[in-house]
Amino acid sequence: MTDDSERRHDLDAAYREYSGGYASRWAGENAGNRAIVEERERVLGESLAPRPAREATRILDLGAGGGASFGNVFPPDRTIALDLLQWRLLHGDRESTPAVCADGSQVPFPDATFDTVLLATVLSSVSPALGREILTEAARVLAPGGQ
Repeated sequence: MTDDSERRHDLDAAYREYSGGYASRWAGENAGNRAIVEERERVLGESLAPRPAREATRILDLGAGGGASFGNVFPPDRTIALDLLQWRLLHGDRESTPAVCADGSQVPFPDATFDTVLLATVLSSVSPALGREILTEAARVLAPGGQ
């Protein structure tokens, strides 16, 4: 397993680059980007709607970053954002979602804590071995019957 500080450094460098001039490629003013976000929000809303007792749904946004992947699709009082980079959590565009700075391969929650675990672009940002560790943790904190 890669050293946590090395992984944090590499991820930090990549996301700081994205935040610079590269970020303009993903600007909300771009009609294509808006369409992507609207479609993602619609599909997520539809996929979660049929769940019984929706009010009780507990959601972990693993690798949440600044929150742009899921915006405000999920209720902040039932969602926890988790990311390795604290500055991404602090400067995110989420409303009042609680945030936890932690490694996705060592999620600091008990087994079966969440009804839904979200991962957007997380696995494309890590090695296959680390991806397996993250998926193992996601499965561990996912409640039976979760998604």
